[in-house]
Amino acid sequence: MEGNWDILIKAGGGAVAAVLIALAVRPARMNARSEGGLRIVEPGGGMKIVSAVMIAIAGLLALAVVAFPPDEPGEAPYAYGVLAMAVLFGGMFLYLLFVFRIAYDDNFIHVNSLFHRNRRVAWTSVTAVEYSQTWQGWRVESSEGVRFWVYPYLAGHAEFLQRVDDRIREAAHPR
Repeated sequence: MEGNWDILIKAGGGAVAAVLIALAVRPARMNARSEGGLRIVEPGGGMKIVSAVMIAIAGLLALAVVAFPPDEPGEAPYAYGVLAMAVLFGGMFLYLLFVFRIAYDDNFIHVNSLFHRNRRVAWTSVTAVEYSQTWQGWRVESSEGVRFWVYPYLAGHAEFLQRVDDRIREAAHPR
């Protein structure tokens, strides 16, 4: 009977993981939202739900490791490794929810990320957009040296990338 529970727990965990992954990669809306004359490209609703769940799991794991330290000396590296991973992933999801943002208007792209706090990039300085199979996202580059990534789980990513592509074509073939 115990073997059946193991199978059910593993299948249930796999099903929950599949639902979380499906929510994460599907933006809640395809278009960027508008806010005060800016179009906002940000994590979609599904990614926000997954982030909230992952932050809660990370907090619970951290609490469990601190509240119930391992009894055996050989277990400590595993327990603290789990704690480190929980903190790392929890921090990554907090970053996605509260720090990362791309906004744009007719003249500028406003990038707020870990490496580009409140950077303003003129559309005329955007020189390239390239898809990376490795990173599963698009790298946007400017002549000012600013590079940032746009991922498919961001609501409004397709609209923004089309605008980038149009601007690059306009610069290459002015009217």
